[in-house]
Amino acid sequence: MYRFWVFGIFLAVVPVTMSTGAQAQAAAKVDKETAKKQYKEGKALIKKKKYIEAAARFAAAYKTDPTFPKSLYREAYCYRKAKDYDKAISKYKEYIAKVPDNPDGHFGLAETYRKSNRKTEAINSYKSYLVNEKRKKEAKWVKKAQKIIIDL
Repeated sequence: MYRFWVFGIFLAVVPVTMSTGAQAQAAAKVDKETAKKQYKEGKALIKKKKYIEAAARFAAAYKTDPTFPKSLYREAYCYRKAKDYDKAISKYKEYIAKVPDNPDGHFGLAETYRKSNRKTEAINSYKSYLVNEKRKKEAKWVKKAQKIIIDL
């Protein structure tokens, strides 16, 4: 009798667990759609040169969907364009921690350091960029980084 009672409880719990899993998948899909919308809004604000507003949209997109770190990169870019270098540096570092092999974060961080007159950090970040940049189509950026290192 005890076996049937335990089996009955198992049957009662399984449908709830399955529906909860389906609900979680549906919520994740909605979150990704919301994040995508916020990301697109941020890109539109960049075109209007509303960098602080755009940064807020990218921050919201990342908070909504932390599996898409490109939002962090865009947020950092916006802070750099708005000349809020400390926030830009923080966001670029966060992005690099998530995607260490992506050269774009290293280049953005290097540019931010350079614009904020932090030459040593800029040189080190440009060097990190050069180590990570393997895309042939980015040759002009590689040359730019090499030239900046020499000039600094």
